[in-house]
Amino acid sequence: MIYSTKELRKSHFFIYTLLFFLPAIALARPPSVPISINDDIKEQSGKLEDKSLSYQVQIEQSGEVQSAQIEAYLIYQNSEVFEQKRQRVSREKLSRENAKEANIKLQLDKPGVYLLEVLVKGELDEDNGFSDDMHRYVLVDQDGRYRIISPKQFVSEQRKTREERFHNALQKNPDSPDLRLLNESTLKLTPADVRKVKSFEGISKLTARPVGPSGATLKFIEQKSDQAWSPEDPLSISGRLVFNDFDGVSRPLVNVSVNIYDEDVGFDDHLGTVSTDWNGNWSFSVNNDDGWLADGRDIYYTFKLENTRIRVQDCDGIDSTYRWQSATHDNLSEGTVLNFGTETGSTNRNSMQVWNSLNLAWNGAVNLGERDPGFVDSCYPEDGGSLWSRFWEEIDINSADNNGPDIITHEYGHAIMYYAYGSDNPSPGGAHSFGDNAQNASLSWSEGWGTGFMLALRPDGRYNWNEGDTGQSIENFSDAGNRDGNRNEGRVAAAINDMIDAPNDNNGGSLDRGRDEVDDDNSGTRVNLSSLLNDTLWGSWHTDFEDFWASLSGELSGSVLGNANEIMFYNYMDVPEPLSCVATKVTALESKSPDQTLDGLRRFRDHALKDFNGGQQLINSYYRNSPELAWLLIKNSELRKDTMRIVQLFSDFGFAMTNNQRFRKLANTRRPLVSDEMATLIRNVISRIEKEASEELRQDMSQLEPILNKVAGLDVRALQAKMADTKAKHPKMHRKQLQQSTFNPTSQKAAENDEVKGVIKQYIPPFDSE
Repeated sequence: MIYSTKELRKSHFFIYTLLFFLPAIALARPPSVPISINDDIKEQSGKLEDKSLSYQVQIEQSGEVQSAQIEAYLIYQNSEVFEQKRQRVSREKLSRENAKEANIKLQLDKPGVYLLEVLVKGELDEDNGFSDDMHRYVLVDQDGRYRIISPKQFVSEQRKTREERFHNALQKNPDSPDLRLLNESTLKLTPADVRKVKSFEGISKLTARPVGPSGATLKFIEQKSDQAWSPEDPLSISGRLVFNDFDGVSRPLVNVSVNIYDEDVGFDDHLGTVSTDWNGNWSFSVNNDDGWLADGRDIYYTFKLENTRIRVQDCDGIDSTYRWQSATHDNLSEGTVLNFGTETGSTNRNSMQVWNSLNLAWNGAVNLGERDPGFVDSCYPEDGGSLWSRFWEEIDINSADNNGPDIITHEYGHAIMYYAYGSDNPSPGGAHSFGDNAQNASLSWSEGWGTGFMLALRPDGRYNWNEGDTGQSIENFSDAGNRDGNRNEGRVAAAINDMIDAPNDNNGGSLDRGRDEVDDDNSGTRVNLSSLLNDTLWGSWHTDFEDFWASLSGELSGSVLGNANEIMFYNYMDVPEPLSCVATKVTALESKSPDQTLDGLRRFRDHALKDFNGGQQLINSYYRNSPELAWLLIKNSELRKDTMRIVQLFSDFGFAMTNNQRFRKLANTRRPLVSDEMATLIRNVISRIEKEASEELRQDMSQLEPILNKVAGLDVRALQAKMADTKAKHPKMHRKQLQQSTFNPTSQKAAENDEVKGVIKQYIPPFDSE
């Protein structure tokens, strides 16, 4: 038998074997808190006394706090009501010295399902706080018997009930599978509820491609999407999907996949797939061909938390994506305009809150980071806390973290790093906190990136475990025990945040916040998230944040570089000179507009070379030899001027590639990109450099002549076709693609040359670091 990944996940034999033979698999978790709730409590059951019970919560304390309290809330799960009331049932202060347990009295006046939310939160000092929470479902029957189970168990039992109901019905009538038995129902909103829905404002909004029925569903339907249209479709179908968020605000449900069906006597027909827009709306047109002896189509739809970029599933089965199904509208007549109205999922509503956080994270990565990271999977609710799992390649989200968009976005940042680094991550994983003063530098980089990425999308300067807690200040991060920023995730996150955010700050006289005489003062010269994500992180490899800075600094110039350099120093980072692109910087000094020349050259690198193996190898050859090349160019002004002519050609081409009008104009000339005269100049420059080059540089330059022979004489269209053919032959390098800080021995020595350092300083406005 062939097992799917999720089936193997549930196999005890597989898990035991995995644990025995493999070392610990690193997992990226959120920062730990000084007081937490023990979430390992197993199922409890009994009988109510006077419609109430006492529930004991275990509390673990690992650090000192200024104050703390524990709160509990009950939400009666009514699938027929959109806005479910959250009732606080207890609140008490916790001892700062010895918080071990709390007893919560629950009053359960009627049978049904209750969601219990337990929250511990507190203050560390006047500027920093924390929180931790836990969810449990309380099930009460008509006789007053109760069970208290985890959300994971609750979802699992729901799923098993639906699947057993479906398969029992299927055995009785195998020719007419009733898919409704597998799906939860939608809920129609009242007009009053619809009026409360608030639209998304102030963000750029992207639409992801929807996905159709899963493989498991396809076995029980007829796929008719290619036949369900005509030149004039007489049926117009539409609807709107919304959800109630954790803050009580109703919002559109964006980018979910909607599948439209025609209910039939046998297998239902799948008619097509659409996605919801940023107002939650969807629409579809279809013909009214319901088959022989039928009287108009019988339309219903399902929606699920999945598209081609994200998915939320309960991970308790093969086809475990959250999905709901509408009522059916029978026997539609020609010309019907069917509007299902505004609806939501009647159950598992927290999953829609998780979806919203993931959708906003993807939207922000693409809009601000200018990089689509591709498909990122997630499981909710999971036991054991939220984390990015490298093994399963998914974000596991703790049941109570539907109220933690910072946590979800942070973990999405881990997924981005994982895929940016070719399905790898430098972090060793493990427990960590903002107060760790000597973290593993790779761990600090990975965790600091996750928080820094989150703050680029949610720019309030704080890491909140739950919305509404005080959270950890990152904008004014302070740590008395740390003076090595590269080994503390808070300082890494603070440096990233300072580069990106608008507010300026300084240490306010406290060395615990940052170095004296320098500050974050770059509101007019901020670093874009795209510079960090698309230009530097993606397709590279960095062992720690200072290694990342060595790459990032090569992407920046002028006052942007100068102020970012000061921010690094302010946050207790070692700040080496940016050497990765020093050779082109030496050459660009011959230009009237050095920054513009370098910008065009970077565009050529990113759009012509970076996306295929041969181009990546050529880029890395340049990086490892850049300081040595810089030194050779500094010593020879004529060689430098000739090199500038070559650099300017490819810089201009870089600008043309990123401007459609300029590119078309260049392509229509049909002139060779590299003319015979330019090819002769390039060969001459190569020959002159090789005479004084190290053996390593000569060996790397030997690959240039064959490349030039193939490129010379090709016009833009021919070159474009050849590069496309080359890129299609093999996938990109799997990992560690670009290595901006790996130098050959001669380049390493040249990097210490005062004249080379002097060129670098011309690109960095000075600041007083004394």
